[in-house]
Amino acid sequence: MREREFVPLPTEVAGWVGMGAVAPEVIPGAAAHWLVEGFDGQALRELAGLGVGEAGAIHDLLPAALADCGLSIPDSVVASVHVVFVGVAQRYQAGELDEGWVLRYVSRLVRDHWHADDLVRELPMARLFGGDDAWSRGWGPAKPELRALVRQACADELALTFNAES
Repeated sequence: MREREFVPLPTEVAGWVGMGAVAPEVIPGAAAHWLVEGFDGQALRELAGLGVGEAGAIHDLLPAALADCGLSIPDSVVASVHVVFVGVAQRYQAGELDEGWVLRYVSRLVRDHWHADDLVRELPMARLFGGDDAWSRGWGPAKPELRALVRQACADELALTFNAES
């Protein structure tokens, strides 16, 4: 999958907000997609109508637009990372993402939030950290083994009953 085709799910964006890692340039287009998918609300419609250069307005409208989608922003970094991992795992299992994309994205996300909360490292998909190098450079596990690791990590993340207290 080419990243320019990637439209984040509302749950993924809620996770991004919780991590403080929102890419405002993708949000208005994503909000327009969410409207097409059946979500609706005044804040969501306003968000979809903003230009990508209106970062302040995007930031201000985003919590209310996510509420229009029936979502709230996770209350911790680890909860936010888990929410994003779940979205990635769902997309992977639906065939929307390939293993290389998952490995690159997960490795970047874990790298960026490794020290924010020790529990991030305990999430099932965090064990894929570094697999992007093995995938792209050909060292470490072979691609069939990496594919199996991605499948299992995604299944385990989706099966996780998350509790921010644990």
